[in-house]
Amino acid sequence: MNSNIEQAIKLHLDGNFEEAKRIYLDILDKNPDNQNATEMLGVLNLQQKNFDEALSLIDTAISISPNQNLYSNKGSVYIELNRFDMALECFKKVLEFDPNSYETYNNIGNILTHKKQYKDAILHYIKAINLKPDYAKAYYNLGNALSEYSMKNEAIEAYKKAIEFDTSYKEAYFNLGNEFFAKQNFLDALYCFNKTIELDSNFIDAYNSIGVLYKEDCKPEIAIEYYNKALAIDSNSYLAYWNKALSLLLLNDYTQGFKLYEYRWQNKYLNLININTNKPLWQGNENLKGKTILLHFEQGYGDTIQFCRYIPLVTELGAIVIVKIQKQLYNLIKQFDCISELIVKDDDKIECDYQIPLMSLAYAFKTTASSVPFSNGYLKANSKKVDIFKQELLKYSGIKIGIAWSGKAGHKNDHNRSIALDKFLQIILPEFNYFCLQKNINETDEEIIKNSSNIFYLLDDFCDFNDTAALCENMDLIITVDTSIAHLAGALGKKTYLLLPYAPDWRWGLSSNKSVWYDSITIFRQDEARNWDAVFSHIVKQLKIEFN
Repeated sequence: MNSNIEQAIKLHLDGNFEEAKRIYLDILDKNPDNQNATEMLGVLNLQQKNFDEALSLIDTAISISPNQNLYSNKGSVYIELNRFDMALECFKKVLEFDPNSYETYNNIGNILTHKKQYKDAILHYIKAINLKPDYAKAYYNLGNALSEYSMKNEAIEAYKKAIEFDTSYKEAYFNLGNEFFAKQNFLDALYCFNKTIELDSNFIDAYNSIGVLYKEDCKPEIAIEYYNKALAIDSNSYLAYWNKALSLLLLNDYTQGFKLYEYRWQNKYLNLININTNKPLWQGNENLKGKTILLHFEQGYGDTIQFCRYIPLVTELGAIVIVKIQKQLYNLIKQFDCISELIVKDDDKIECDYQIPLMSLAYAFKTTASSVPFSNGYLKANSKKVDIFKQELLKYSGIKIGIAWSGKAGHKNDHNRSIALDKFLQIILPEFNYFCLQKNINETDEEIIKNSSNIFYLLDDFCDFNDTAALCENMDLIITVDTSIAHLAGALGKKTYLLLPYAPDWRWGLSSNKSVWYDSITIFRQDEARNWDAVFSHIVKQLKIEFN
């Protein structure tokens, strides 16, 4: 019997699962209480992803004679079944058998990381490392938990230790590269990504990351080369197509760029807002005469403002147009008299023949950088609200400048696009009056405004974009970073200075001081130094020229 189990285990370890299974079953047929055969058959079923059968067999083996390996394997089954609390209890049982099981501390750390209990996870990884100081896997997992816990510098050191003890640890190199990238340490990030590829030439995420790195370094042509390398590995990589789209759009190649931009719907990290409908997507070719079409928002306020310019074009095709937008934009967008119905509520029963997301309209209308419609402006503020602000502003003499220095804090690129108000003060000149156009103002900025003699806040908590538009109309100039205010000002046709980081969003192009989307916007860009001082200096000079 022992020779049979040894033969089965050898076949099992050699990957001959079916023959090993046959021998295990033959042993159990003759001796149902054979623990070794029961346990190993359970492990084999775990490897073949027959999780329910694996759990049953491991439980049987535990009933015969429990040991730490059985509880460890049972924990592994529960992880595969996404029953993490049960897995945690199993690994705790392992520690009762062996308090020095470093692998078990690592496993518990992984479960706690999954449960977003990063502080406790970190402690368990450290316990594993204390028991086995050269435990590369635990250092790697520690790096992941530290990164999620916003201890970025410590995460970098953990990944370095993982690589020190396993120089072929490609995942550690990749994640270390991501940490360097987040700190805009592009040279070290590039080294790590290239090292990942050196260890695994098919590591597709590394090619994508190098592409994004070059895009952020304002080298989209090189970025595209790496996205193409990723696509050569996997021609269905939605992430590579999506990233390639952004670089093409940045280069003003709207024909190919907007085509690939449709891959955004496969990018789960974007959290796009889609509608629950089985209605067909209008792709620009179908006859809309007499048909009802739903145009619906998908991203932020600025995106909706930028692409609502296409609404009249859809109407001109003879369509009955229903538009779904964010509540804050309702009063602004309802001025389009060509809209048959404007809705903000969630409604899965909207009757229509076709539907299309607003940001797909550029592709449907085959927009190029030289054919952007209504770049001279397409929105108007409510005249009554304009007059109300006009009367309120009578007490402020001289030039009036609207300002927005920061966007929504949760935006993924907010750390690059927004500017601290205490720095923005460099363009607050004493001879002008400045009026805040953004609603979200933190306590620090509130104090700065309170102590300023020429920065004023006139909007209240109940204001929407219609109110902001009315205030904009009363301004002689608008100065803003890349937020929805920039799109609002451009759509109103107001003279605007737009401050951009070195690596701009695709819609502003790569180098021009003008925008193909808004004629009234003048762009002031960071240079390679990636600081705002030169931008502020340029704007101050321009303000003095503009208003003599």
